[in-house]
Amino acid sequence: MKEKEKYREDAEARLRELEGEIERVRGKAESGGQGEQREYEIRREALEKGYEDLRMRICALKENADTPWEKIRGEIENIWSELKHSITMAIERK
Repeated sequence: MKEKEKYREDAEARLRELEGEIERVRGKAESGGQGEQREYEIRREALEKGYEDLRMRICALKENADTPWEKIRGEIENIWSELKHSITMAIERK
C-alpha cells in the first residue's frame, strides 16, 4: 500500500505542475491574433478535458476501487504522456 500512496502523492504533485502549464497555453490564447486565439482556445479546452480525466483517475487511487491500482497507474501515465506532448506542442507553436 505504501507504493500506491507514494505514487498518488507524486501524481498529485505532477497534476499541480500541469495546471501551470495549461495556464501558459491559456496566456498564449489570450495574447494571439483572432485566428491564433481560436486555435489555442480549442487546444486549451482539450487540455482541460484531459486534465479532468487525469484528476479523476488520481482520485480513484484514493478510493478502494475494484480496479487494481497498477491498471489505474498505467492509465494515468498514458494520459500524462499525451497531455505533456500536447502542451509542449501548444507552447512551442509559433
